[in-house]
Order: sequence, then C-alpha cells, then structure tokens
Amino acid sequence: MPNEAQGAVLLNSGYEVLGRILAGEGQIRFTRAALDGGDIPEGIPVESLTQPVKFERDGLIVSTDNTGDGEATVVVQASSIGVEAGFAIKGVMLFVADPAAEGAEVAYSYLQLQADPVWVRPEGDAVSKLVTFEIINVISGASSVVANINPDGLARAADLAAFAGRAVGMTVIPVSIPVSAWVKGESTTPRCAYYADLADSHISMSHFPDVALDNISLDIAAVCGLSPMVETVEDGILRFYAQDIPKAEITGTCYLLAAGIGGGVGPGGGGGEAYVLPVATPTTLGGVKASESLTVEEGGTAHVYATLAPEQMAQGAETDEMLNEVFGPEAE
Repeated sequence: MPNEAQGAVLLNSGYEVLGRILAGEGQIRFTRAALDGGDIPEGIPVESLTQPVKFERDGLIVSTDNTGDGEATVVVQASSIGVEAGFAIKGVMLFVADPAAEGAEVAYSYLQLQADPVWVRPEGDAVSKLVTFEIINVISGASSVVANINPDGLARAADLAAFAGRAVGMTVIPVSIPVSAWVKGESTTPRCAYYADLADSHISMSHFPDVALDNISLDIAAVCGLSPMVETVEDGILRFYAQDIPKAEITGTCYLLAAGIGGGVGPGGGGGEAYVLPVATPTTLGGVKASESLTVEEGGTAHVYATLAPEQMAQGAETDEMLNEVFGPEAE
C-alpha cells in the first residue's frame, strides 16, 4: 500500500473550501497532514469527517505536484523517528488553507487505510519504519497547488537520484534487459556477437551513458561476457553488447550525462546542451582574450600594461599653462 499513488476522498468541507478557492485566486495550499489511528464509526460517511477519528501525530508533507488534469499529488511521510509507542496508520487527512479566514485551515481530503493499516514501529526498535504515501487529490480547476513542505522529511534513493540529475544535468533511467531482447546481427562489435537495445524516451544522441548493474546481475554479466561499452545508436535507443546471450534478465541503472561538463554534464536536466561561455560585455559576465597590453600567467594572474601615444602625453607648453592656472603667472 505505501509508496504507491492512492486516491483520497474529497471531504464535504473540502468541497466547500474548494469552491471558495476557485472563486478567489484559485490557489490551493496544503498546510498539514494528520495521521489517523482510529476506525470510522459504522454509519458515518467518510465525507463528513472534519478531524481524524484518533489523531496520532502529524505526517510530513515533503512534496506536491499539480498534474494539470484536475488532480494533484501530495507526498506524505511517516517514520519511527520520535515515536515512543508504535501505532497503526488507518487514515491520512490533508488540510488546506481557508481563503475566507486568514490563518485558518480546513479538512480537505482523506486517504482511507482502515482495510489495510500501516504499522509504525517505535524509535529504537530493531527495525525502523519509513512509509511514504503519494496521495492523489481532486483539485478541479485550481490555478496552482502549493504546500507547506516539512524540512524534516527524509529523502529516498529515488529522490536523491532525481535531485542529483537536476543539479548536474543528468537523467537517471532504469535498465531492464530481458533474455528475449538479445539478437545476433551484423552491427555488433567484433568480439561481441549479440546486442540488445533498451528503449527510453529520455535517451538522446547527445548523452553519454554510464551504467551501474544491480548486484544480482553482475555474475550474469560476467558469464555472458557483457561489454562495458554502451552506446546511443539513435534518439531513444541504448545498445548493449555481449559475447553470449545472458542466462537471465540484466537490471541496473543508467545515468545519462549531457555533453558539456566533466566529460558530459551540462546545465539543466537530461538532454541539456553543452555550456557555452558568453563574450564579456559591459553588462554580461563572460570570457575575454589576452592582448598585447594584457598578459596572463600560467597560474591565471593577469597583468595590464598601459601605453600612451605621443599625442596623449602633455607637452612643455601645456605643463606651463596648467601650473599657471593653479599657482598664477610667474612674477616679473
């Protein structure tokens, strides 16, 4: 159940506040996520809830995403950190800011987990618990969706890979090559009689692929003679080579580096262009070239040598005139 996108029930109070939001600026702000440990009483419709049945503690809102199709996903975490006694999460209630009253919040949606509750172990237990809920919410025609992000949220491996990709111009894609994907053909390398193509829309001919295999696939790759060379043969296609057909599926991760920095990383997410240093201008920071009057040492220190044309130098008569202006004419 956790870590998978799940639809939340829009509460009656959520309908009401959504109407007020759409009538105003149209921005939805998720303010809080409450973890519910209680069972909804029989005969009480979930839509009528305005508070958790049994409030356990607040969850951590770590991100939100407006898909642009009338829905938004809010990612909520719960962990064993700070938990003295274990408890079951039977529901997650999301609150939003009420535009009708500054500082007020209203129960907006509810993720039902009573049929399959998630147990959170206490801190210090032999096995810690981190659960992530990707909660899909109806937002209708709201113009934008924001959230009060909790800085105590924990980054998952997938999150870190995505953040790293955005920071250094790298796209991360999964590698999964089934046995049936391997074929023999004329386009293979001399030592490798077989190749397999991996298709992904993120792949570009400008990318430099760097593949890391899962541990379970390392022995498989060694036995079949998997080549360390992986190349982009066209946009959307990566090609792998092997001496023999692998006996099982090969899995791992491929880091697509964009050309430009450090042998292949450029600004922006995957597919970024190589960085080009602009020419310096009075308003633009950029590169300059050395000239006869500007020299640059090997360590980067620059020296400027000024030269003046004869017409730029003061002559004797001009010097006398300037002195007379300052001190007055000489006495006869």
